[in-house]
Amino acid sequence: SVTVKGVVVDGVYSTLSLTSEDKYNTYSGFELEQNSTLKLDSVKVTGNDTLITVKDDSARIYLTNSYVDGDIVSDSIGYTVNVSNNFVMTGEFKNAAVISTTSNMVFGTNTFADTNTTLMLTEAKVNFVNNKYDNYAINKLSTDALTTFKFDLNVVSSKSDCITLNSFIGSKKIIIEEFNVVGTKEDITNFTGASLLVGAGTVVLGEKAIQQLEELTITMPPEK
Repeated sequence: SVTVKGVVVDGVYSTLSLTSEDKYNTYSGFELEQNSTLKLDSVKVTGNDTLITVKDDSARIYLTNSYVDGDIVSDSIGYTVNVSNNFVMTGEFKNAAVISTTSNMVFGTNTFADTNTTLMLTEAKVNFVNNKYDNYAINKLSTDALTTFKFDLNVVSSKSDCITLNSFIGSKKIIIEEFNVVGTKEDITNFTGASLLVGAGTVVLGEKAIQQLEELTITMPPEK
């Protein structure tokens, strides 16, 4: 079992770099064998494309208040990753079952796109707000009734963030808690709708999101 614990001060993480000081050599990252456990707590791991390689399905990964600036992979073995507190990931999972409980999540458009990866959300808050209008590919998603999302929405260009799913289990609902809105009511004449979800499932608006659309005189979810 390996535990790496740091601190986060004003959004700045303790950093564990897997790149050597001369920047010409890279380390292979963490490799998890049979019955091994890796715990990252309040740390940013960076410096290599692949940061963690899982070599046995008995391995377990626990990510608490962590920032993963790269990939977590295995060749063909399924494994479990437990996420809690704040979680940021720029890379991708391969062959993973990711369980996120009561966490605040920020991730890339292909973090969960792998066809053997599942994302299971319980009381999670997923934040897509970055003033871009991205398509988040998620292979298999499970949500509960307390999991919420924040989306970017531009009523001038009729663009928004979108989730594209291969498979949806659990509540089969994407609950949008809030929009990051660009534009005003005066721009609605240009608004032709925006796709929020591609694949099975239903978009449900929370109270604040409904209020935002009502202020813009949009009374229904802006689905094409």
